[in-house]
Amino acid sequence: MEANNTLRDPVTRAQYDVQHKTQSGFRWKLTEEASDSKGIARDFDIQDKLLSILYVSRQNISDPGIGNLELERLLGCPAEYLGFISGI
Repeated sequence: MEANNTLRDPVTRAQYDVQHKTQSGFRWKLTEEASDSKGIARDFDIQDKLLSILYVSRQNISDPGIGNLELERLLGCPAEYLGFISGI
């Protein structure tokens, strides 16, 4: 019933159409990125670099950590992306 009311009213129908088109475009972009083997290879490369950086920084007993800003600078990608690829 809610769907029928939304689609029957021209204003809410237009809002629905805009929202649906935006979401469809976003899903299409995600599908393209997921099928892009270069993107996957880049993720693996970043993971390898991240593990190497963390391993090397851990060797310094007096300061074994490294911050997100430093990781962003060294790897060339935002912390949110790093959290996604590394599971941090």
